[in-house]
Amino acid sequence: MSVKITGLDPLYRKLGNLAATKMLEPPMARAVYRLQAAMQVYPPAPAGSSYTRGGTYGRRWTVKINRGSNGLTGIVGTNVPYAPYVGSRMFQTAQHRATGWQTDAGAVQANEGAITADFQSAIDRALAS
Repeated sequence: MSVKITGLDPLYRKLGNLAATKMLEPPMARAVYRLQAAMQVYPPAPAGSSYTRGGTYGRRWTVKINRGSNGLTGIVGTNVPYAPYVGSRMFQTAQHRATGWQTDAGAVQANEGAITADFQSAIDRALAS
C-alpha cells in the first residue's frame, strides 16, 4: 500500500534535494506513526468469545523511514508471522474480516486525506518562506 505525494518538484527546486528531504521527514514520521496506530487497534472481542488476546499483534508493529536518492519512503510493518491473516487486504481470513479487524488498505484509505494534507501543509509553508 502506498500514499503518493505529488507536487514536490517546486519544493525540490527551491530547497535542493537534501534540504527538501529533511523538511519532509516530520510529515513522513507522522504518516507512518498514524498508520502504525491504525493497525494496532483491536476490534471488540466477539460476543461470547472465551479467547484471551495476548496483545502481540498490536505491540509488534514497527515503522521505518528510508532516505534515498528518490526522497523518502515510510514503511510500516510487523514480524508477527500470522499478521497477513489478520490485517492484510489480500490475505485476511473471513473470520478476521467478519470480526472487524483493520486491513492495511483500510488504514491507508482512512488516513490518506490527513496524510496528504499534512504533507501539503508542510510543503506550502516551505514554499512560502
